[in-house]
Amino acid sequence: MTAGPPQGGISGRILTSALFGLFALGNVLVPVFLGKTMLALVSAVAACGLLVLLWRSDIFGARVSWRVLGVSFAAALILLLLGGEGRLFYANEDWQIRDAVLADLARNPWPFAYQTHVGEQVLRAPLGMYLLPALFGPGAEIALLACNTVLLGLMLALGSLLFPGGRARWIALAVFVAFSGLDLLGNVLAGSAGSFDHLERWAPGLQYSSVLTLIFWVPQHAFAGWFCALLYLLHRRGEVSLGTFAASLPIVAIWSPLAMIGALPLVAWAALRTIRAIGLRDIAAGALALAVSLPALAYIAADAQQVSSGLAVPPLATLALFLALEIAPFVWIVYRLRATGRFGLDSLVLAGVMLALIPFLHIGDNGDFAMRASIAPLAVLAVMVAASLIDTDWAAHRRAGIAAVLLLSLGAVTGVAEVARALRHAPAPPPGCTLPEVWTRQTGVVADIATYLARIHAMPSVLRPQSPVLIVTRATPVCWSHSWKVPR
Repeated sequence: MTAGPPQGGISGRILTSALFGLFALGNVLVPVFLGKTMLALVSAVAACGLLVLLWRSDIFGARVSWRVLGVSFAAALILLLLGGEGRLFYANEDWQIRDAVLADLARNPWPFAYQTHVGEQVLRAPLGMYLLPALFGPGAEIALLACNTVLLGLMLALGSLLFPGGRARWIALAVFVAFSGLDLLGNVLAGSAGSFDHLERWAPGLQYSSVLTLIFWVPQHAFAGWFCALLYLLHRRGEVSLGTFAASLPIVAIWSPLAMIGALPLVAWAALRTIRAIGLRDIAAGALALAVSLPALAYIAADAQQVSSGLAVPPLATLALFLALEIAPFVWIVYRLRATGRFGLDSLVLAGVMLALIPFLHIGDNGDFAMRASIAPLAVLAVMVAASLIDTDWAAHRRAGIAAVLLLSLGAVTGVAEVARALRHAPAPPPGCTLPEVWTRQTGVVADIATYLARIHAMPSVLRPQSPVLIVTRATPVCWSHSWKVPR
């Protein structure tokens, strides 16, 4: 990617506004899904006010060339296609549930509820990724691919502003896409070598996902965490205000509440660093963002007491090995190459402390909190590793630089395994069942469906759908035309 002329291309202000608009739209559509037109209107008005305020608050000193924008969209499309969107390549088992959610939203009138063995239940999940594509009905799957391509492409293009110069941007893109812990070594040391299909399950209950794993398995969580991390880094570079950065948190919650929680310490630290400079525009931006997302936040919290949460104390030996392979090598790279000036040594310390503490909390099942809350700090760490390779004095740190490249290459094996699986198996079949039916037929670990459904009587009265269309679930459904995992 090469930089365009100073007056060519597109401004960072436009890219940021477009991203905020797309994330805000997911919040506006939540009350539409629930049949609450007035709430949707209030949320939409607040979203417009937020976009106007943010447009007037930030001044970007750089522009993204059209060539960089095109490369960003092309890279996003390729990565998402390899992850199974568009059904040209295999999609992992998590898409059994994800496909069913999108299909139910696309083929049923809004609002609707499921008639299950416990009574009427409303779909209650982070729906930010699904609602807009679902409006396209039979074309929802292609619309999902298109929307995600635009979102990821815009973030890659905006992120390019962190690295002026074509060579630096290519290095940064390669490091970010390949970024992962040393999972291959973890499999060997944990005695589970040979599970090349998915290398990140070597530490029971603990996982910090690679970038490609996030794109292939949970793009909605990835986009939420990456957007917050990107704005933190742009804020540190003086490109966006604290208000703009803080406004991202409530806006992304409908995409991933856990990723949003993982970004909270970044906002808190940024506020502490600039507490004397906080102005009315910063406060107004946060208030408007909260107004946009309040219905969606209430929706996510409805009947959420069924989801377990609390402190978790993983086995100390497992935790020590996990952190030694997932975090320590990359903290060492940034510190050893003495190249923290671009984003500050404090950013490295903050990301490292966050990633060391996250395993002691849990929300939901199967280590979900650690996998999602780690997205934002891991993204900050990945960008700082890229910046270290770009900014370091290679003459003075040649050996450390070579060691850093070797560590990154060893970590990249995790992503290679993800791509290999996508190429090795045939595309997955489309869903033929509703979400509750698919839940009983999914392969792999079956978690509690309470993470996706809420009892209709437990919904807040202001959000509770009136006379929803009832979907009756079958006892023994046939959900797919053939087995999910079939060799190509």
